[in-house]
Amino acid sequence: MKVRLLAVVILGALLLTLGAACGDDDDDGNGGGNGGGELTLAGYFSELETLGQGYANDLATLDEEAGKEFEGTESDDEAIDVFVNFVKGMRSTTDDFVGDIDDVDAPSEVEDAHEETVTAGQELVDMFDNAIKVLDTAETFEDATLVLEGPGFVDAQSRFGESCAALQGIADSNGLDIDMSCPS
Repeated sequence: MKVRLLAVVILGALLLTLGAACGDDDDDGNGGGNGGGELTLAGYFSELETLGQGYANDLATLDEEAGKEFEGTESDDEAIDVFVNFVKGMRSTTDDFVGDIDDVDAPSEVEDAHEETVTAGQELVDMFDNAIKVLDTAETFEDATLVLEGPGFVDAQSRFGESCAALQGIADSNGLDIDMSCPS
């Protein structure tokens, strides 16, 4: 069914964009913080990698579950319901991830970039909220998928990715062997 193929393509693109927002599973060996005080720069980026990997794993689980559910759809209405649930899951997962990033005590060297990432992430969560509202009125599956292609949503995704790239630049300029896997 054409709807299933389109769903897989859209889900894959969204996961690549968002899943790469921060972190991978490489162990950089730089260790954690400095014994309970303010995190070192290496410790900070180590925490972000851990959070990013958890986020990527959560996104992969959502994708797998949605893929299985899409296989059983026989109508646009069923596909839209699966898509709405997927978007709600993405919203919740992204909100949790941004909250976890916000909870990390950023060293002064990354404070501004950290705050930008949190702000950009919150804006992306807001765009998910808007998308969910619009999805209530979608009449076709193709209409539903267009919600995530709108300029506001794409801009929020881009800003979140760019904020990740700024953090990557700080890690690089400080000689930290960390790959944030930011979207380009």
